[in-house]
Amino acid sequence: MRRLRHSGFSLIELMIAMLVLTTGVVGSIAIQSTAKKNTFDATQRAQASALVHDIIERIRGNKSQLSSYAGTDYGAKTFNDVKECHKTEETSSSTVSCTPAELATYDTYQWDALLKGTHVTKSTTSDGTTTSSNVGGLINPTGCIIVTKARNEDNTADLQQAGSVTVVVSWTGRFTTKDANDSDGYDCGGSSTNKQRRQVSVTAYIF
Repeated sequence: MRRLRHSGFSLIELMIAMLVLTTGVVGSIAIQSTAKKNTFDATQRAQASALVHDIIERIRGNKSQLSSYAGTDYGAKTFNDVKECHKTEETSSSTVSCTPAELATYDTYQWDALLKGTHVTKSTTSDGTTTSSNVGGLINPTGCIIVTKARNEDNTADLQQAGSVTVVVSWTGRFTTKDANDSDGYDCGGSSTNKQRRQVSVTAYIF
């Protein structure tokens, strides 16, 4: 009796192959999604770190106004009648003269705007209404500047141009982890527990 030999794939083999292929594709998409989120979080942290050092250097350059930089609500502040303290293309005069107090206001105004990302905006139109949103900053940012003035030799008075400055920047990350407040101990960005809160803090001495 002659035996019949079958060639090709059976339905079971085809289904197994499709299952393996589908699993691989889904896994690849999941890896790419996780990598994208991690890259975004890393970018946000790098941006927060740059902003912390930016304001510290601004304070170093205007240390006579050390106390004027203190605040715990940067990222949500409202500024009125801020004088431009640097030359821009729109500035008519060749030089811009500001007092130290005006410069401190301008520095904090700029830093607040950088936290919110007002320098980059995105416009969306829905039902004929166009809205603009900030996309150049951190997600739900809060900036805090804590100033502790140094004392004189006799420990009888504060020095007006020297002391420690702690700058804390909090924002919302993409993943749920440990609340950054539990690690750094700085209540910047709200007292309630938030496991998506990220935080960068740097302490510098101004003298």
